[in-house]
Amino acid sequence: MYINGFIIQEYIENSYKGIDGSGFSKNTGRNWFLEDKEFEDYYDEHIGLTYYDIEDSSWIAVCNDINFIRRYIKKAEEHKIQYRILLVESDIPN
Repeated sequence: MYINGFIIQEYIENSYKGIDGSGFSKNTGRNWFLEDKEFEDYYDEHIGLTYYDIEDSSWIAVCNDINFIRRYIKKAEEHKIQYRILLVESDIPN
């Protein structure tokens, strides 16, 4: 197994612990939830491109840039948004 990086997910109080992160259901918090220009370009250039065609077209948008993650967390805390940090481990080397 490989450690691929982290996902910052909006915290939702429930039993769901997955990385779906779509926010389409009341049971799932959104991954990379800040709608802030400061983060959009980086996301588009780095995080959103971590796509893998695994079995039924799944992807995991992870980040391994600790400085970006720290800035993201700081901004979430400034906006008083609860979050959780997910470590993503898979059998994909990159």
